[in-house]
Parts: sequence; C-alpha cells; structure tokens
Amino acid sequence: VRGVVIDISEQKRIERELKEIEEKFRALVEQSLDGILILDFSGDLLFSNPRFGEIMGDPRVCIPGQKMNLLSCLLPEFQQKASEDFQQILGGVENSLMVYQIATADDRIIWIECTGRKITLAGSPVLLLSVHDITHRKNAEAALLESEQKMSTIFQSSPVALSVVSAREGVFVDVNDTFVRLTGYPRSDVIGATAD
Repeated sequence: VRGVVIDISEQKRIERELKEIEEKFRALVEQSLDGILILDFSGDLLFSNPRFGEIMGDPRVCIPGQKMNLLSCLLPEFQQKASEDFQQILGGVENSLMVYQIATADDRIIWIECTGRKITLAGSPVLLLSVHDITHRKNAEAALLESEQKMSTIFQSSPVALSVVSAREGVFVDVNDTFVRLTGYPRSDVIGATAD
C-alpha cells in the first residue's frame, strides 16, 4: 500500500473563516433595516434583500432572476431625475441622498430615500443602493406644514391684535395685521424690537 498524506489544516481553517464571513454577510444583508439593491445602470434589478421586498409590498422582488426595473416603479415625475442620478453615480459621483416616490406592488404610493455608489460585480460596473422608506416622515412634514399654514392664517387674519414675543429677550418675533393697523407701527419696525 502506498499513500500520500497532505496536511490540509490551513485549507480547513480558511474554509471555516470564509463560512463565518459568509454567515455574517448574509445576516447583515438579510436582517438589514434598509432595502439593499444591486442594479445595472439601466435600472434592472440584479439583487435585493428581503427588506426591499417588504418596502415594495412584494417579497417576490427578492427572488433571484426576477425581472424588475426600479425606474419603472417610480412615479413618472421622478423617473428622469433617478436616471440622471444613476448616470452621475456611474460617472463616479457618489450621490449622498436621493428622494423619490414609488408605486408599490400592493398599490401604495410611498417615499423612499436612497444612497448609492458604483461598485464592480463580475467585472462590470453596477449600482449599489441602500433604500429607506420615509413615507411616515414625509407625511408628518406635510401635516406640520399644513398646520403651520393654518395657524399663520388664523394668526394673520384675527380681528384681535396678536403678537409673538420671545420669552428670553422680550423682543417681538411676529405681529399680525390687526396689531400693525391698531398701533400704526409697520411690521418691519416692530420685529426685533422690545415693547419698550
């Protein structure tokens, strides 16, 4: 009997380390709070994590080989901007923040915030995107703006003279039209002055 004995301890150690790295990477991508996408620069989806499927209202978008173009999911008024943003990233400009509205598979219109960068996959340049659903924030901003506009309308059109005065410095921050009419002082003279 002839035999050859080869020490493969180093090879096994490397295999264990690679398996650990792969498990950490899979956990990071699959459990991420943000959608993670890889697109070609025409917008075709090459990879997405489960969170993106949740954002889109359709877990099937995460199935490898599923044909989907992200640009076609954007509302029409955002498609040109997204295409331009993608081309800028292809040119090497890292776009720090991109905000679009998107139509989901379950018939919702949501706001998404994306950050992206160009990476190389299988020798070709592709787009890596991190996607976050900011619909609640956008809705809160819109509600706050509407509330501010209503309060401003009430403040300005009140038949009672109203003023907003800084508690700390005691200076006028704002006065309504009735205040200006009753006191005779123009708004520009009052704002920033004290009652004295």
